[in-house]
Amino acid sequence: MNHTDEQSGSLPVRGERKRRRSKFLKNELRFIERGIPVFPIIKNEKAPLTKNGFKDATTELRQIKRWARRFPAANYGIPTGSASGFLVIDLDRKGGVDGVKGFEDLCHRLDIKIPKTYKIRTPSGGQHLFFVTKHAGLIRNSTGKLGPGIDV
Repeated sequence: MNHTDEQSGSLPVRGERKRRRSKFLKNELRFIERGIPVFPIIKNEKAPLTKNGFKDATTELRQIKRWARRFPAANYGIPTGSASGFLVIDLDRKGGVDGVKGFEDLCHRLDIKIPKTYKIRTPSGGQHLFFVTKHAGLIRNSTGKLGPGIDV
């Protein structure tokens, strides 16, 4: 399966593929070094690039390198919920919506202190907040139920 470069509409040139692959592997290594399995997803989307999606997630470097060659423009995902114990809050900043500010305001109104946690900045300037909880499998995905730009 070949995916085109989103800006030019063509397949990325060799040097660009290598640069993207090394960035992909650098990001992947941060997780797999901690024993967290990963899988490739379509850039700027949450759709998996593998047949079985999150069930294909692995910490095996050889497989991840194969994915990096096959999907040079891919982003990566990690299994969430009961598959991993991770709960991820996705705070979007796009279309005039500021989920980061909305989440901070929500926590302030409910007198909830946001614990220190692993954060990733998203391409839109938003954030992914990662939490580990034994209850992750009980929490369902939602889009905007906690407020505009706040997804679980």
